[in-house]
Amino acid sequence: MAAGEWFVQADYERQLAQRSAVPEGPADQPWLQAIDPEFVDTAQYAKEGGKKLCFSNASLSNPWRVTAFITMQQQVEVLKASGEISEFRVSDAADDDNKQITDIQAFVEAGDCDAIIISPSTTATLTPAVEAACERSSSRPRPPRP
Repeated sequence: MAAGEWFVQADYERQLAQRSAVPEGPADQPWLQAIDPEFVDTAQYAKEGGKKLCFSNASLSNPWRVTAFITMQQQVEVLKASGEISEFRVSDAADDDNKQITDIQAFVEAGDCDAIIISPSTTATLTPAVEAACERSSSRPRPPRP
């Protein structure tokens, strides 16, 4: 693999600069913080009642992913208690891109997810499946992609 296939100097420089950036958002809620965010108003997509949230996870094969999933589950419980989320469905692909693609397709086919969060292990492999899911769901209103 040539160095340019995985290393992009401009990306490295941008990410290096972000290390010293001060994030926007509440200091006591770091999960709501962002560096140079470009927020999109999604109020037009709001709907009443609890939403069904679906999560396609690549795996729980490392401490970062385990910690992120535990944090997500805790936030889901808060949102369930407030009535914003009615159900939380999770699929775990066990680090198998083909299984994750199948999991995403199953969520779309079921047609009952109000939102799908996808945490891929490889974006290049999953991008076509995510784009296909967006196309299949195009009849349902969704925020524009940034």
